[in-house]
Amino acid sequence: MKKILLAIILMLLPGFAFAQSAVRCPNPSKRQGSVNHIFFSFKDKSANLGSYLPKNLALVEEQYLKNGPRCLTKQTYNAFLSKLDALKKDNNQSLLISSSWRSPKTQMYFAKNRSEFAASPGRSEHQLGTTVDLDFLGSKEEDLFGDSVAYKWMQENAHKYGFVQSFDAEGEKLTGIPNEPWHWRFVGETIATKVKTEKLNLNQYLFDRKEAKKKGVKL
Repeated sequence: MKKILLAIILMLLPGFAFAQSAVRCPNPSKRQGSVNHIFFSFKDKSANLGSYLPKNLALVEEQYLKNGPRCLTKQTYNAFLSKLDALKKDNNQSLLISSSWRSPKTQMYFAKNRSEFAASPGRSEHQLGTTVDLDFLGSKEEDLFGDSVAYKWMQENAHKYGFVQSFDAEGEKLTGIPNEPWHWRFVGETIATKVKTEKLNLNQYLFDRKEAKKKGVKL
């Protein structure tokens, strides 16, 4: 419990320098209910993660962090590293993670301090452990990410590694959330490719997919 509290406190301190061996990502209770953290949709306003904590959270290495410490699911982290390798080979660019998994308490902090972007606790993709806010090396403001070479590359290639920009200008009328070029969610290559090529809204598609599955229909 002390280690979990320490990790949460440190995640609230953007400039904190940490020893990789001193911090651990928390593990969920065995009594916790099941949530499909890859395909969970927030389209329904009643959808809420509550106190859900994803399994297999891995600590992100300090060299990939703008601030930290940070945790991601192992699957998401591995996909991020593969994407980063490709970006470096193509454009000699790098990416930093400014935010990733957030606990409900941490999300409350963001909701109070960045209400124009941050969702309320239980309603944030960050709580899934599959979502990253990105920035490029040397930038002091993530808002500048949308003008970067790295972002242009992400728009064209991120789906190959399972990532989708959750909130873009085209989907703002549907979601009510402003364009967030820095906010990317891992959903696997198959769905990411479908969302990109068919120009779908991610949360709408995931909701439709869930409803279709109930009826035995495959989207």
